[in-house]
Amino acid sequence: MLLILIPAFCDFLATYVLNIALIWINASVFQMMRGSQVLFSAVMQEFREKKPLQRFEWFGCGLVSVALLAIGYACLHSPSTTSTSTVGEDVETEPYLRLTAFALILCSQFIQALQTVLEGRYLSDVSNRSIPNLDLWVVGVEGVWGLLLCGLVGVPIAYYTPSPGLHEDAMESVWMLRNHQNSSCLLLFLAFVLLCWLYNMLGMKVTKHTNCVTRNIFDTARTALI
Repeated sequence: MLLILIPAFCDFLATYVLNIALIWINASVFQMMRGSQVLFSAVMQEFREKKPLQRFEWFGCGLVSVALLAIGYACLHSPSTTSTSTVGEDVETEPYLRLTAFALILCSQFIQALQTVLEGRYLSDVSNRSIPNLDLWVVGVEGVWGLLLCGLVGVPIAYYTPSPGLHEDAMESVWMLRNHQNSSCLLLFLAFVLLCWLYNMLGMKVTKHTNCVTRNIFDTARTALI
């Protein structure tokens, strides 16, 4: 169970870094840049896990690299707005902030690629095969560790951060969920929890029956939906 703490911490750290990057970049560019996770997982699969990729898979990684360069260039040389002001207005971000957001996204995707590789190794370990529904068990244990990390580490850091863009008032969030006049907030919260559970469960099953690279390739389909 302690071994699951490592991928759980990777998930927690990557999510934290991603949400900071989202402050300075548009949601569409943010999601498209997340395609870099495919590259990191492919390199780890090839050199760390000693599982060679096929030529067509490397060709696909090359296409992803070209696409990421094009997205980054277009974003840096065009006006970019994000809704980060206290009055809800769109604010144009400076180029150096966009570069910072790109760096944070790449860092987070490396961490998430490491997470999926570790999960794949755990699922393929023969000594763990005796656990029934191993993929669901891993998702559940990761969820417990993630709850502890967010509650004991993430929320206190966000609460005491002085920056308006990063501040999070946890008690206000609880009040909003308990307020019967704001039922839409509670419904969105419950829907988010359900969708997160489905996303992680199905992603773990894809890793179990294929590999982490295939999972990350399918994961980039969200770009088209965005």
